[in-house]
Amino acid sequence: MNKGITFAKLDQFLQSLGFAVNRVPASHILYEHAASGAALGLRLFKAEELVDPGTLAVVRRTLIDNGLIDRERWDNLLRERSLAS
Repeated sequence: MNKGITFAKLDQFLQSLGFAVNRVPASHILYEHAASGAALGLRLFKAEELVDPGTLAVVRRTLIDNGLIDRERWDNLLRERSLAS
């Protein structure tokens, strides 16, 4: 599933959906979407580091389960490499 998505691109995409970013010092980044109540806790990545498939699966499931994106749109974003750098 990972088609070369950098953490910087994923971060930008999540923020474009309305997620607010809260950093947990030296540990994780917490993304919170106030309108839906969705929350994602991700480990710290370097900006240009590729996001692993497991993390992308968690992001995908969270977005779909909370009605922030549908399966087809997510799959199209990956296929078109819209999230890729």
